[in-house]
Amino acid sequence: MQKLLNTREVADLLGISPNTLDIWRTKNRGPRFIKVGRYVRYQQTDLENFIKDNKRGPSDTEN
Repeated sequence: MQKLLNTREVADLLGISPNTLDIWRTKNRGPRFIKVGRYVRYQQTDLENFIKDNKRGPSDTEN
């Protein structure tokens, strides 16, 4: 089983504030999360997929 990351850890990895991550979560914009009782946790693979799916910039096929 993967280690679950908390909101502070994910916010630090994404370079955003925990408050921004909370807002994204309420608007279904951020990475997938898990509720464990009153706690919010994130799986590393879900965070990696979120980053991959939200990359912006020139594609590899452009010259």
